[in-house]
Amino acid sequence: MKKLSIAPKYDCIDMTDLATLVHEQIDWLSTGLADIRKEILSVKAELTNRDSNNQYKFSILEKKAEIFEYLAEDFKNIFDKEIAKYTAEIEEDSEGQA
Repeated sequence: MKKLSIAPKYDCIDMTDLATLVHEQIDWLSTGLADIRKEILSVKAELTNRDSNNQYKFSILEKKAEIFEYLAEDFKNIFDKEIAKYTAEIEEDSEGQA
C-alpha cells in the first residue's frame, strides 16, 4: 500500500509561537555573549596591568565577540518583525470573524 504524503498545516498562531520561541532563545544567546564579552574585557584589563603589550593580543577575540553580538541582535530584530507580522494576521482574522 502506498503512503500518502500530507503536508502539515500551520496557522499564524503556530508561527507566532515559533517566532517567539526563537526570539527568546536568541535573547538568551545575546545575554551569554554579553557576559563573555565582559569576561574578555576583565581578563584583558588584568593582563594589560601586568604587561601593556597584552592589550593587543585581544583584538581578534574582541572583534569576534562584537560580530556575534551584532548577529544575535540582527536575528532578534528579524524575529521581532515576524512576531509583529503574525500577530497582525491573527488580529485581522479575529476581527473578520467577529
